[in-house]
Amino acid sequence: LVAIRNAYAETVMSVPHYEDEYNDTYERSLAEEFTPELAVALTREPTLRERSRSSLLTKTTEAIRRREEFLERLEAESASVSRARE
Repeated sequence: LVAIRNAYAETVMSVPHYEDEYNDTYERSLAEEFTPELAVALTREPTLRERSRSSLLTKTTEAIRRREEFLERLEAESASVSRARE
């Protein structure tokens, strides 16, 4: 669980604006990003059970997909703005 916490802190919670924008705890962030149940499993359980592990993998994959789609939209919008300036 320490490795999961470290990876989450080094990625999701490490963006420069994180504290100013969200100002929340690790558990609260997990609840918002994934589910409250998964947040409890990751912060209060001694080990990660198979059901929680599966849920974490699914939710992580979904989060990555959402971010990739958002990045694609941002890049398309940036290109559109650049073309409009020309």
